[in-house]
Amino acid sequence: ASSIADAANVVGCLINTLPVRVQVDPAAAVADWLLQLREQERAVRPFEQSALMEVQGWSRIGPGQPLFDSLIVFDYE
Repeated sequence: ASSIADAANVVGCLINTLPVRVQVDPAAAVADWLLQLREQERAVRPFEQSALMEVQGWSRIGPGQPLFDSLIVFDYE
Protein backbone atom coordinates (compact mmCIF):
# COMPACT_ATOMS: atom_id res chain seq x y z
CA ALA A 1 0.00 0.00 0.00
CA SER A 2 1.21 3.48 -0.73
CA SER A 3 1.25 6.25 1.84
CA ILE A 4 0.15 9.83 1.45
CA ALA A 5 2.24 12.62 2.96
CA ASP A 6 0.51 14.14 6.00
CA ALA A 7 -2.32 11.57 5.86
CA ALA A 8 -2.42 11.55 9.66
CA ASN A 9 -3.53 15.20 9.52
CA VAL A 10 -6.51 14.56 7.23
CA VAL A 11 -9.97 14.74 8.77
CA GLY A 12 -13.10 13.41 7.11
CA CYS A 13 -14.71 10.42 5.52
CA LEU A 14 -12.12 8.76 3.30
CA ILE A 15 -13.75 6.04 1.24
CA ASN A 16 -13.61 4.89 -2.34
CA THR A 17 -17.12 5.13 -3.72
CA LEU A 18 -17.88 3.08 -6.80
CA PRO A 19 -21.44 3.29 -8.08
CA VAL A 20 -23.04 0.03 -9.18
CA ARG A 21 -26.37 -0.60 -10.81
CA VAL A 22 -28.46 -3.07 -8.82
CA GLN A 23 -31.59 -4.99 -9.74
CA VAL A 24 -33.80 -5.97 -6.81
CA ASP A 25 -35.95 -9.08 -7.16
CA PRO A 26 -38.90 -8.52 -4.82
CA ALA A 27 -39.34 -12.30 -4.50
CA ALA A 28 -35.73 -12.90 -3.41
CA ALA A 29 -34.84 -13.45 0.22
CA VAL A 30 -32.85 -10.55 1.68
CA ALA A 31 -29.90 -12.80 2.56
CA ASP A 32 -29.74 -14.14 -1.01
CA TRP A 33 -29.96 -10.63 -2.43
CA LEU A 34 -27.14 -9.42 -0.16
CA LEU A 35 -24.94 -12.35 -1.21
CA GLN A 36 -25.55 -11.49 -4.85
CA LEU A 37 -24.76 -7.84 -4.15
CA ARG A 38 -21.50 -8.84 -2.44
CA GLU A 39 -20.46 -10.88 -5.47
CA GLN A 40 -21.25 -7.94 -7.74
CA GLU A 41 -19.12 -5.67 -5.53
CA ARG A 42 -16.21 -8.12 -5.72
CA ALA A 43 -16.46 -8.14 -9.51
CA VAL A 44 -15.96 -4.38 -9.74
CA ARG A 45 -13.04 -4.23 -7.30
CA PRO A 46 -10.47 -3.84 -10.10
CA PHE A 47 -12.10 -0.46 -10.76
CA GLU A 48 -12.27 0.77 -7.15
CA GLN A 49 -9.46 3.29 -7.65
CA SER A 50 -11.24 4.93 -10.60
CA ALA A 51 -12.06 8.62 -10.34
CA LEU A 52 -15.77 9.43 -10.18
CA MET A 53 -15.38 11.62 -13.28
CA GLU A 54 -14.07 8.56 -15.13
CA VAL A 55 -16.96 6.43 -13.87
CA GLN A 56 -19.40 9.14 -15.00
CA GLY A 57 -17.92 8.88 -18.50
CA TRP A 58 -18.40 5.10 -18.56
CA SER A 59 -21.99 5.27 -17.37
CA ARG A 60 -25.14 5.88 -19.36
CA ILE A 61 -26.04 8.63 -16.91
CA GLY A 62 -25.92 12.08 -18.42
CA PRO A 63 -23.66 14.90 -17.23
CA GLY A 64 -25.01 16.70 -14.20
CA GLN A 65 -27.06 13.69 -13.09
CA PRO A 66 -26.15 12.03 -9.77
CA LEU A 67 -24.32 8.73 -10.08
CA PHE A 68 -26.03 7.30 -7.01
CA ASP A 69 -28.68 8.13 -4.46
CA SER A 70 -27.95 5.44 -1.89
CA LEU A 71 -24.73 4.31 -0.25
CA ILE A 72 -24.14 0.86 1.20
CA VAL A 73 -20.88 0.19 3.02
CA PHE A 74 -19.42 -3.31 3.06
CA ASP A 75 -16.94 -3.93 5.84
CA TYR A 76 -15.37 -7.37 5.88
CA GLU A 77 -12.00 -8.92 6.39
